[in-house]
Amino acid sequence: MGPRGGLWKIPSAGGTRQRVTEPDEANAEDSHRWPQILPGGEAALFTAGVASNIEETGAVVVQSLKDKRRKVLWRGGYYGRYLPSGHLVYVQRGTLFTVRFDPATWELMGPPAPVVEEVASAPGFGSAQFDFSRTGSLIYASGKAAGATKSLMWLDSAGKLDPLPAKPGNYLAPRLSPDGKRLAFAEFTEETRWDIWTLPLAGDNPDDPRPGKPEPFLRTRFTEWAPAFSPDGRWLAYTSTESGSFEVYVQPFPEGGAKRLVYSGGGGATAWSRTRPELFYLRPDNRIMAVTYSVKGDAFIPETWRVWSEKRLAPVPAWWDFDLAPDGNRVLALMLPPGTEEEKPQTRLTFLLNFFDELRRRVPAGGK
Repeated sequence: MGPRGGLWKIPSAGGTRQRVTEPDEANAEDSHRWPQILPGGEAALFTAGVASNIEETGAVVVQSLKDKRRKVLWRGGYYGRYLPSGHLVYVQRGTLFTVRFDPATWELMGPPAPVVEEVASAPGFGSAQFDFSRTGSLIYASGKAAGATKSLMWLDSAGKLDPLPAKPGNYLAPRLSPDGKRLAFAEFTEETRWDIWTLPLAGDNPDDPRPGKPEPFLRTRFTEWAPAFSPDGRWLAYTSTESGSFEVYVQPFPEGGAKRLVYSGGGGATAWSRTRPELFYLRPDNRIMAVTYSVKGDAFIPETWRVWSEKRLAPVPAWWDFDLAPDGNRVLALMLPPGTEEEKPQTRLTFLLNFFDELRRRVPAGGK
């Protein structure tokens, strides 16, 4: 399963993978994700939609694993799950819905009904933070779905914000020119697993360089991304999933060689100060961290990381939503628009005991 494409299966004893599903572009699909095998092992439940906009295009789909017969059960929802109580649940705009479902006939019995509000979810990935036990308990993280609209703002270490004259939008990866007078950014789309490549530039005119041949710098079975060169060009900071989660590394450039794990608490985008020996990165809780470093010979030596600002940036799927100004005193950051409630890290889990009994009460068998 990847951000784009269909679902695959691999024999438990190993061997060649086999394609199970193929996205249907005619039905606005380029991604299948979050599969669940239904009782009997002959069909799979999954979420289909456009990878960059699951919130609007998501659909809960069931497909036979034998003849690839497929049926869309519900459009407008994602992260569908079948419960042993005989119910299908899915998320739509942060609310958990349920409907009676027959896994043998693939029939929905009655209209869906909302059962739990403000379930933490990530529409950009089509996922939600809930699970259930076979004995009937539900656990979920409380929170509102992360929105796509963000504002471009200057942010300093004291938390002061200065909005740019640009309307809120679905921005990603802001990058400042060396003089800080120009800004480049992208619209959000999900990509497949990434590697880090370099592109040499040639020519006598620095304003019109000729691109050379792209060359891989880090190309492994892990995801390496969000690279950033140090001001002197000797070091490359990046994030990698080599350990199983995104962490921050620094490696010599261009010779490569021994890399240094500089932060192991999860990390996103990195940025270097151009005025002093400092490295910045974005923590998973959307706060910017900074560390002072020194270089002794071929050794990169970081000191203790510190929280640069308590102000939390807007949540984005890729953790790549800030860049450092040339003076090193403020960053250009993607923030939630003014008047929008600030996102906070999820610290509360809720257990609902006898949840299946509650579903049977709200959506009884045979009721339509």
